[in-house]
Amino acid sequence: MEKSVTMNNTDQPNKPWVAYVGPFRFPDGGAAARRILGNALSIYEAGYDVKIISGQTKEEIKTEIPDFLEVISTEERTAEKLPQFLKRIIYLTMGRKTYNWFKSQNNKPNYIILYSGYTPYILWMKYYCKKNKIPLFFDAVEWYDQNSVIKNILSPYQWNIEFSMRFLLPKLNGLIVISEYLQKIYEKKSIKTIKIPPTIDTKTIIPTYTKVSKKPLTIAYTGTPGSKDLLNELLEAICYINENDIFVTLCLAGITEPELIAYDFFKKTKRTDSPSYIKAYGKINHDAAIKLVGSSDFSILFREKNKVSSAGFPTKLVESLSVGTPLIANITGDIGIYLLDGINSFVCQSPSKENITNAIERALSLQAHEYENMRFNARKTAIENFDYRHYTLSFKNELFK
Repeated sequence: MEKSVTMNNTDQPNKPWVAYVGPFRFPDGGAAARRILGNALSIYEAGYDVKIISGQTKEEIKTEIPDFLEVISTEERTAEKLPQFLKRIIYLTMGRKTYNWFKSQNNKPNYIILYSGYTPYILWMKYYCKKNKIPLFFDAVEWYDQNSVIKNILSPYQWNIEFSMRFLLPKLNGLIVISEYLQKIYEKKSIKTIKIPPTIDTKTIIPTYTKVSKKPLTIAYTGTPGSKDLLNELLEAICYINENDIFVTLCLAGITEPELIAYDFFKKTKRTDSPSYIKAYGKINHDAAIKLVGSSDFSILFREKNKVSSAGFPTKLVESLSVGTPLIANITGDIGIYLLDGINSFVCQSPSKENITNAIERALSLQAHEYENMRFNARKTAIENFDYRHYTLSFKNELFK
């Protein structure tokens, strides 16, 4: 494994190659980086070299890069610590350094895929691609709702996403979309579209087939909730279940104790610290988060049904299933295609305290063999639906034809 952050010309005369471009960090860029890696694996399997043309600085690369990839840092992300108004001005110029890098190359890519960046990046890349007769695609993984756009109307990030999604994306050569919601929108606009959920290499992930804990049941949550993940009702349900004894332990990665205490449930109960059966670990690295989920009896995922959850797809669901950990969740977007109640998950009709309590009580009542079957089915779901190898032909025979 070797880091590659060179800015020099790269000449590989024979093998076709694909450039994955954007302001993201890679490979340390969270769910975005893992999305790109999964797609890059499929593209490489289809017979193309893949180069990640990232807007990050060289210093942002902190871990090893898969040896089949080359990563070039174009230093677009230099405004991270500047005042907000300067960041917004500089944001409008993003993509220029990436354009200049492409312009300097003798060996042009066969295809360019853009992830994020939106209007500034699209305009630079579209100009370059038109000039050099290179197909330009976009990897679409989100779409904010109207309330979010109105609330943040002064944010260039918000309005440029909206403008891009509505007017610029339909004019590109094709789209990779993460959900059926986005696929239906763009197919109506007669643009070539392939649907690819978050993907992984399941062969490199070792599941943990543990027996269900008699007491307490361990439930894990990983991530930064923000406004998308609903935790308040989960806290209510677990405290209700544990009123007379400890039946459930909740492990939270990505949330600090002060952030946890700020939830409405704790404010209403006037608690100044969390009970012993709720553990907030704060921010941990991705490997530790996967290990936590793999060693837990269930992971949880509760989200509101809205445009955001319909357009996106939670990477944490894929990762939980891949380590053989079933979920307790409500259905939003495409996840109902994969989560089967009582088979690889317990599904709540809505993320209310009552529904969550009922789901956890069902989990507590499982016999050991029933739980072992759920873990097996979770892993099987990941292998059959989210392994990158299933999508190689989608790139080769559909997007790149």
